[in-house]
This record gives sequence, structure tokens and C-alpha cells, in this order.
Amino acid sequence: MTRTAIFVLACLALLPASAAAQVETVVTPLTLPHSPKQLGAQFRTDTDAAVLAERKGDHALARKHLAPVIAYCDELATPTRDVVSVNNAAEYEAFVAASTSGKPVEWIDTACPHAHKMAAFVAVETRDHDVALTMLDKAAAIAPYLADTYAERGYLLNQLGRTQEGLASYQHAWELVERHESNRFAKGLVLRGLGYTYIELNDLDRAEEVYRQALEVDPESQVAKRELEYIRHQRQPQTREKTSE
Repeated sequence: MTRTAIFVLACLALLPASAAAQVETVVTPLTLPHSPKQLGAQFRTDTDAAVLAERKGDHALARKHLAPVIAYCDELATPTRDVVSVNNAAEYEAFVAASTSGKPVEWIDTACPHAHKMAAFVAVETRDHDVALTMLDKAAAIAPYLADTYAERGYLLNQLGRTQEGLASYQHAWELVERHESNRFAKGLVLRGLGYTYIELNDLDRAEEVYRQALEVDPESQVAKRELEYIRHQRQPQTREKTSE
């Protein structure tokens, strides 16, 4: 049975991996929602322009729009202050309460993690996977509560054949979904990613459980339905062997 899984992600593209013959990946760079404006909000237009350029396949123009944003954001953390990008005041307060550095924490705009994630998208499109991972790690460092960053990182690691690392990234994404209401939009995405990863690890029981959860979140998900059918098909030979014994 041919396995066809479709993922629509914010900033990752199809990679030529060993599973390429089995998996069809559909990816769209999306303009992501912003939280209330904070330090660095002036760069939102640049990140949006980069998305539009990438949709047209103009990697150079996308990089041009992203370069000043990334340069600015990378300089915001200093020896005397930390920075964080969060969705609301409750998340900011939680981050400050958990901080052990003793430094004041500046709330920075979502333009910063969005720029790093968009740069990861461009890097994957141009097959520069090390840069893509670096950009996703930077996004996670300044926006540690954004679940979709870890989901995208998990997807990329899976496609690079680093499945155990991909699983850990997806599991952390799920922890963030459960912990922060602002991540509820990513619930189905993370569950489908977890299900895919468990299949890659040949853990069909866990994969089935997770895909059934994904259908509870999104009953119309064709991806989850196809993957459950794939799991059923994979089990058929085992069933026939047990019957013959």
C-alpha cells in the first residue's frame, strides 16, 4: 500500500529522503499571526514580504527581507538582559518566574521568531539543512513556548533520518500544546506529526492511538484517515501469519 501523508506547515519544504517514494508532502509558507506589538514590531512588514517573495519562489528576495530582521533580533539579548517572545502577558510572567539568570527580561515581538522560521523555510528550499536547523533552534530559544517551532523541527529531523530526535521534538511540542492555550491551533498538526514519527519507528500501536486523537481534534483530517488505513494494511500480513500458525 502506498503511504501518502500531507503536511501543511509554516516553514518547511519537501526534502529528498529515503521515504520520498512513500510520502507526499505539501508545504505552504504562511503569514503567521502576531501577538500584541512589542520591541521589534517594526519588522513585521519585512517578514510578511519575505513570505510573499518565497511564495513566488524568489529565495534571494526572501533572504533580503529577512536579513535585517534576523540581524536586529540576534542582537537583542545582551549580557545584562534576556529576551523572550510570547503570545500574552501570562506567558511572559511564567517565563520571568522560571528564569534563573537574575537578569531582566525584555518582551520582544513575534516578528523575531517568525523571521527565523521563515529563514528555515528558505534554507530547506535551497537544501541547506544545517542552516534550517540553526534557524529553528534560534526561533525556539527566543520563543520557547511556540509549539509549532518544535513541530517543524521534528518534521525536518524526521526527513533527515534523525527520527529519535524528531520524536523528542514532537513530544516537546505536545507538552507545549497541553500547557499553553495559545498553542491550541497546533494540536492537530502536532498529533499528526507524532503519529507519523511513531510509524517511522515501527510503533504502530502508539501511532494508531495518536492518529485517533488527531481525528477527535479534526474529524475531517484526510491525513489521519489515510495513515490509520496504512496502519491497518501494515498489520494484515501479521494477522495472516498468526492465522496460518
